[in-house]
Amino acid sequence: MDAPQPSARLVRAVAAERAELERHRARLATEADELRAALARIEHGLAEIDERRGLLDRLAPMPPETGEGVGDDGKALRGPDIREVAVRLLVDNGREAMHYREWYELLERAGHEIAGKDPLAVFLTQISRSPAVRRGSRAGIYELDRGAFHRLRLRVDALQQELGTLPATGTHDAAVIRARRSRLTTEISRTERALEEVARVLGPRPSLAATA
Repeated sequence: MDAPQPSARLVRAVAAERAELERHRARLATEADELRAALARIEHGLAEIDERRGLLDRLAPMPPETGEGVGDDGKALRGPDIREVAVRLLVDNGREAMHYREWYELLERAGHEIAGKDPLAVFLTQISRSPAVRRGSRAGIYELDRGAFHRLRLRVDALQQELGTLPATGTHDAAVIRARRSRLTTEISRTERALEEVARVLGPRPSLAATA
C-alpha cells in the first residue's frame, strides 16, 4: 500500500519554514560578509599605523631606554640582529611571506625576545629595513626578496664602475669631484653591507656568470 501523501497544509508549512530558513541564512551570510570586510579594514588600518610608526622610528629614533624592562638581561634581540634572526626563522619554516604580526608571534614561539617598550613596533621597523625582505601585495604582508642578492651585486658593480670613471681632480672642479667620490664610496659601503646581510640570511647564491 502506498504511503499517504502529506496534506496540503503540511506542504505549505514545510515550504514556509524552508523559506524562513533561507531568509535567515541569507541575513547571517550578509552579516558574516560585513564582519569580514570590517575585520579586513581594521587589519589594514593597524598595518598602516604600525608601518607609519616604523617610518617615524627610522626618521627620528627613540632615545635609548633606561631602567628595568625587556632586554635588560642582555638576552633580548636588538637592532639588525632582530631582522637577521627573523629572516632565518622564516626560511627555516619554509615560508616565503607572512603577516608581520604572525611573523612576530613565530619569533616569540621560537623563544626570542625583542628589547624595547613596544617590541612589535621595533620588530616591524627592523624587518622593513632588511635588504632581504620586501613588502607584499597586501597590507601587513612581508615577503623574502629572492632577487635581492643579484640586484645588490649589480648595484655594487655599477657604483664601482662609476667611481672608477671619475675624472682627476686636477682638471675639473676638485670640490665637486671629492663630494661625488665621497657619496659613491658611502653608497658602495652601504650596499656591500646589505649584500653581505642577504648572503647571511638567505644563504649563498650562484655567481652572475653561472646564471647568465
